[in-house]
Amino acid sequence: MKESSKKRFHWIRPLLWGAGAVIVILTMLYFDKEKVYKEEKPPMPVITVGDTEVQAIMGSYRWNDGLVEREMKDITKSLKNQHVYENEEMKVEFPDETGSPVFIGKSTLMPNGKKFPDILPSIMGENGLISEGEGIKTAVLQAYWKDGRTAEYYLPIKVEKQPQIKPYFPRSKGQYSIVVTEKEATLEKDLELRGKLLKQYPSALITVGAYTDLQRAEEELSELNIKEVPSYILLDEEGEVFRSKDIGLMEKYIDENVLPQATSQEGIVTEVNRELGFIKIDGVPFWIDKGAKYHTGQKLAFNARYPEDGQLWFPILEEVRVLEEQDKIFYGSNWMSNESGKLSILAIGNKSKEKMESLKKEGIKTVVKTSAENSIKMENGKELNDFTIFVFNEKELIFQTDAYDELLKFLYSKENLDTLMSITQ
Repeated sequence: MKESSKKRFHWIRPLLWGAGAVIVILTMLYFDKEKVYKEEKPPMPVITVGDTEVQAIMGSYRWNDGLVEREMKDITKSLKNQHVYENEEMKVEFPDETGSPVFIGKSTLMPNGKKFPDILPSIMGENGLISEGEGIKTAVLQAYWKDGRTAEYYLPIKVEKQPQIKPYFPRSKGQYSIVVTEKEATLEKDLELRGKLLKQYPSALITVGAYTDLQRAEEELSELNIKEVPSYILLDEEGEVFRSKDIGLMEKYIDENVLPQATSQEGIVTEVNRELGFIKIDGVPFWIDKGAKYHTGQKLAFNARYPEDGQLWFPILEEVRVLEEQDKIFYGSNWMSNESGKLSILAIGNKSKEKMESLKKEGIKTVVKTSAENSIKMENGKELNDFTIFVFNEKELIFQTDAYDELLKFLYSKENLDTLMSITQ
């Protein structure tokens, strides 16, 4: 070998060794990164019930490396009940870097180990996450992210009644009580007054906190400073809201300022659920009478009022007029599901095929068929080419939206509700 070649090889060899070392290091870093990625777990949320932060226990989850199942015995041995108050809102906050889930469902762990889903989160979203009535229970939050990632969070809680400032105060937030003082208080008048108010107002919203005469009021309710009769005082959980000597003025104030107002409006039916007896108009839920024949896609004008039985989650439809019927192209269409209890999806628009491909990654068990079209000609003569998604069961069109995330929320909530129906049937 020539001297010049020897010299050249002498300085090339370290370069080759160095390049090889860099490749090895990069390969190791890649596999380490892949390992970390696969072993990554779902984030732990910060959960508060009212003003109380509660600690959750991670259950089974599906994350970067597939499904990881936790045995119930391993979960339950970690359960320590945390004290919270009834009918308090649950707030669930996830770290910014992971993003918020598309949908959060809530169930109650039953003694046999099964989970009984609550219907409110499935209908109202996160506004339906509440602690409910008193007792020792384990709430289970089921979080769903895009790409089929899910996680369970167990919350062992002891739900107690709200502490009352005084016996005549309302028991829970959002409720009201009335303190009535008359010149002469009798059991007959007391029962008559309570019966009258019970007919006028939902008992879950307004109750009689005290019925008394002036002497007893001055002795036992001195902090209310009652000096004349008759006296009608309306209280919320913080204190006095309104006072009058005239029960008619009290009723007028309640009607105008306390009772949820009836609404008069119009909109498009975007969801129909006949099993649970509600529909959504432009995404807002309303109770409907059993047997009511509303259809997804109808345009309705309506009035609405809140029920008088204390179920104040959302109102009942009344005085409904159909302004526009569901298009006949959806009657008995070929897009319906061919399997009972399963769903079929039709997507319209230039993004439809892309979105239906994305849907395959979401792990939705209830969808058995999808179709994608750039446009369709409606029976009313209009051509639909804007991005729109229609969801069918085996009988009818049950949901429509122009937002992919809303579709995911609906499908995940439907799985929650279907679990409930299978338990109760």
